Amino acid sequence: MKKLIFFSLLSLSLSAFADIPPEAVRHACVTGTSQSGVKISAIPFGEITEDDSYAGKYRAKYSTFKGVEIGYAKKDGLTSIFYGKRFSPVSAAALINVSKVEYKGMLEKGDVELDQNTNWSLIATTDKKQYLCAVLSRQMEKAPPMAYMLSISTKPHHLYFQLGQ
Repeated sequence: MKKLIFFSLLSLSLSAFADIPPEAVRHACVTGTSQSGVKISAIPFGEITEDDSYAGKYRAKYSTFKGVEIGYAKKDGLTSIFYGKRFSPVSAAALINVSKVEYKGMLEKGDVELDQNTNWSLIATTDKKQYLCAVLSRQMEKAPPMAYMLSISTKPHHLYFQLGQ
């Protein structure tokens, strides 16, 4: 039974890596510009709803875009990105170009926290894949952008993290 659970989890994690967002999607996400075969739509976060008991147990900040609640939430000190009622913990993000050790350090220092200055967008590809993109605000002008990309056209959703372009 333990082997079955192990291989099921391994299969899930490998499937997340097998479907890393294409370069055009990643570039569109961090730059905020459409690319060939990729359309980006900014998600206005002007009207933010704050809810201390979102989905019964999360402290959330979100906006509604095309009828879907999108944002970030905290529960027991852990942050998740959500699209609709599907939550993806940032600590479980598949890392595109950063090591686990480096990312863990970023999490511990709070360098990868989502906040009200995060730039949100929805990215659609010509092959009907969709991603929710969250580019983190950076205090230093020359700091490389950091972005979370949530594959919302797959079930389960897969969350990715990228540092820089």
